[in-house]
Amino acid sequence: MQFQMPSRPLILGLTTLPLLLGGCATSAFAPAPKINTVILANNTETTIHDVTIRVEAFGGKFYCGTIPPQTQCSTRFPAREYEANPVTVSWQQQGVSHETAPFTVPTAEQLSETPLAARLTVMPGKQVDAQLEPQ
Repeated sequence: MQFQMPSRPLILGLTTLPLLLGGCATSAFAPAPKINTVILANNTETTIHDVTIRVEAFGGKFYCGTIPPQTQCSTRFPAREYEANPVTVSWQQQGVSHETAPFTVPTAEQLSETPLAARLTVMPGKQVDAQLEPQ
C-alpha cells in the first residue's frame, strides 16, 4: 500500500467542504421564532363572551370575558420559543357556545429578531383565523 500526497484540487476541495457544511448547518438549525403576546380579536358584528384559548400541551389558558365587535384583547408574557402546540378556541356568541377543533398557528414566513404575537381572530361564520405577526 502506497501513500501519495493529495493533489492541489483535492486539498482545495477539502478546505471548502467545511464552509459548505457550515452553511447547511446554519440554515438547518435556524432559531425557532419567539412569542410573547396573544391577541384575541373579534371581527364579527356582535359581542363575543367567555373567549378562551387553551394550549393542552402544557395546560396554558388565556381568557377574555367580553370582546365587543371589531375590537380585541391581548396579554403579554415573558418571551418563549414558539412550539406550534395545538390550541382550541371557545366562545359564546348570542347565547350559543362555539369551540374549534385543535389547530396550530402557522409559523411566520419571515422570522423576526424580536418576539412575535399570536393573533387569533374570531371571524363571521364561526371561523377563527390565526397567524404569528411582528409587533
